[in-house]
Amino acid sequence: MKVILDYIWLDGKTISDVRHLTKIVDINLPDYGGRQGFVNKFPRVIETKEDLDNIPTVSIDGSSIGLESKDGNDINLIPVKIYGNPLRNDSYYILCEVYDGSIPHSSNNRASLKNLVPSILDKTSFVALIENFTIIRNDGNTFKSDAYSSGEGDSDGIINDLLDCILKMGIFIGSINTIGYNIWEMKTELGSPVHLSDDIIILRHLLYRISKEHDRIVSFSNKHFKTITSEKDEINDPYLSIKKILKSSTE
Repeated sequence: MKVILDYIWLDGKTISDVRHLTKIVDINLPDYGGRQGFVNKFPRVIETKEDLDNIPTVSIDGSSIGLESKDGNDINLIPVKIYGNPLRNDSYYILCEVYDGSIPHSSNNRASLKNLVPSILDKTSFVALIENFTIIRNDGNTFKSDAYSSGEGDSDGIINDLLDCILKMGIFIGSINTIGYNIWEMKTELGSPVHLSDDIIILRHLLYRISKEHDRIVSFSNKHFKTITSEKDEINDPYLSIKKILKSSTE
């Protein structure tokens, strides 16, 4: 069966961004239902070796997005999880790690976080993540300086569509609430640091897509809400953020 695969990964820039490319391939994957309704028996996410081995590995030139290879060759996108795409039929999101040849790329914080977590957290330890984002109009207007505390804004349609996708996909989000004019805070439920970070990356991609359908732009940059929240280091890589927190907790 021909299906659409959207490969999703983080680039290697200082302030990392979600990247994606699309391939049409002929493989067998569980029916997800897309916009027509989801099959209840479909798992929240697929990460079995058998299914992942069916997904073609993709090689790209990463030099323009901060993913240079040490020997000048293309870098490899290695599938690690499969999510059903709630926005399109016969379509899947393929979350990838970036590899330089046969080893993780220096920017691949997911791989190093997987190795770090067992040494610091036991199997019963969980974390929760917070993601702030801003819905921006195409004219660049983000929020009214005198209205940020009221939570007024015109992004409710985007959030409703996002919530619909979250429910369909079964992603573990505990709450979404406004912290300013078109500025939102999304909190995950308690869970594994790696799995929750994976979900955040997929939700970022969904927000990009949904915002575009509403003729809006979504930004995850702190510069758009630093006037109403404490200014933080702008990392944008959840895997790296958790690594720093875990390391500091052991010092």
